[in-house]
Amino acid sequence: MKKSSKNGRQTKKTRTAGERREMTWESWVLFGIVMTSIIVITIALFSQLGDTPTQRAEKELKRLADDYYVLYLYPRLIGSKKTAEEALKIYDDAGVPTVFLRQMLHFNDDENIESAVFFENLKCNTNTTGVRYYPVEPYGPRDYTVDYIWHCDI
Repeated sequence: MKKSSKNGRQTKKTRTAGERREMTWESWVLFGIVMTSIIVITIALFSQLGDTPTQRAEKELKRLADDYYVLYLYPRLIGSKKTAEEALKIYDDAGVPTVFLRQMLHFNDDENIESAVFFENLKCNTNTTGVRYYPVEPYGPRDYTVDYIWHCDI
């Protein structure tokens, strides 16, 4: 950009140190990508730092227990009975016999074996750590309560 001086000559305007250059749309896109990346990485780090090994093991046992009941135990408890209520009412008070962590890790062709690391860190005994299911009405695949049995050396 040129600026005219007092004597009529045109001089080239130089940029001083305090002046800013306008941001182009490419600069805004790059800035947005960098800021989004920083936010996502920060959230990921805080989510990993938030759970203790015990909390991670509790979450994993809850997930394993749900998968085991819905995919394996519930269909077998129902069996050839005409209704779910007929098959599950007998377990209301005493519950289903205890299912141990070892069984949950190895069911369905060792599908959940990679979850063992959560329990190894706490030195959990997979033969005594387990869950007891209590079916509740209306006796659907997700209608149950669980008692968790922990045998770990923390």
